[in-house]
Amino acid sequence: SADLTRPYVSRFSLDMNIGLLAITFSKNVRYTTLTPSVVSLQVSSNSTPFLLPLSAVQTSQNGTTVVINISNTELNAIKRLPPLATSTNTSYMAIGAGLLDTAGNSLLPVLSTNAMQAQTFIPDSTPPVLTGFLLNMNNGSIVFTFSETVNVSSIVPGRIDVSNGLDDAYTLT
Repeated sequence: SADLTRPYVSRFSLDMNIGLLAITFSKNVRYTTLTPSVVSLQVSSNSTPFLLPLSAVQTSQNGTTVVINISNTELNAIKRLPPLATSTNTSYMAIGAGLLDTAGNSLLPVLSTNAMQAQTFIPDSTPPVLTGFLLNMNNGSIVFTFSETVNVSSIVPGRIDVSNGLDDAYTLT
């Protein structure tokens, strides 16, 4: 007899440190039928979804788990929306239709009004790195560029020294 049972999401894991979203399904799915744009993250089970313009599906074979890469650009977009995806308690996922199992049955979607909480969550533990700065002596400003989104309230000007590379240094106030 034909398999008419629709697949469903059984759990998901989110790794905000290296940027991976792993979704496990109830049965084997065709990974090529997953459109990453139908996946969204939420702060709670019924909050406003943050649609992920996710980069690419990393999985390269059909199976019960599909892994999606989250690019640095996408990670930074998520990090600009605290408390979204800062802990298991703020990591919920919704996923729309479109994915098919290996028998051709469509996924039972996880609606944004009843999103699923992450089973496993790995926080971002990599500290930001200062990658550049622009000093404007005309208006007395300095702009810092970091490797990832930073919480501006965590920057303490009194801990920043500007130096000419020799003995002269100025501490910001």
